[in-house]
Amino acid sequence: MKRMFIALLVLAIAMSLFVACTPKPLQLKNHADVIVDYYSSLEDTTPKSLNDEDAKQLIVYLENASDEGFKFFSMPNLAISVGRRTLLYNSSTGEIIENYGKKNEVYYFLGKEDRLAVNEILGEYIHMKSSDADEKPWEKPPLAIEGEGIQVAVMEGRAPGEDSFTLSENHVTELLTYLQNLPDGTNYLCKCLPDVSITIDGRTFSYHSDSGVLTEKVGDKDSHYYVGDNREAINNILKQYITLGHH
Repeated sequence: MKRMFIALLVLAIAMSLFVACTPKPLQLKNHADVIVDYYSSLEDTTPKSLNDEDAKQLIVYLENASDEGFKFFSMPNLAISVGRRTLLYNSSTGEIIENYGKKNEVYYFLGKEDRLAVNEILGEYIHMKSSDADEKPWEKPPLAIEGEGIQVAVMEGRAPGEDSFTLSENHVTELLTYLQNLPDGTNYLCKCLPDVSITIDGRTFSYHSDSGVLTEKVGDKDSHYYVGDNREAINNILKQYITLGHH
């Protein structure tokens, strides 16, 4: 019994040392100067320097970023300079890009809580025109859907496949609750093709199950909407009828 206790104690110490020694994907200098500015702005802007307290707190949140996540390949709207390093940041998706457009380009991903905390800090210095759907209203009217019959189909290239499936009454009701009053999804677009076609009372939407962007083509224009935290629930409904993702 004593030997087992000692073995467990040694294992616990080893695991704690391993966690402590595991390097974070994005490592920054704690006392570096931090400057924020718009990225690719049409207006002349003045970079803003963060005070020491905000700079240190911002670095803590940035270092929580993971190097694993879904790449939206979205256009960054802010440039954050930490010492000599420049990080491009999309305040809507939480994507951080270093060495943008180069062969050694690296992506990092902030979780929702850290993203909102970072946006709050940066918002004290710079106005984020295209910020978070869950914080600020969008200029584009929200998507409102009323309907009964819903059909879904796998997208083949840019067109729906031949086989479509009609959702059950319960799934129709549930899906419509998730699709009501969606915010604009322009900042969440990715370069990938949508994998699902959803038809609601004659209105056809293409849906990307990884990014959560729903697109409706009206005339020559595309309207994009973002399903946000409901993406997993929506995907679970669709999985009961079709296989998600391109094959």
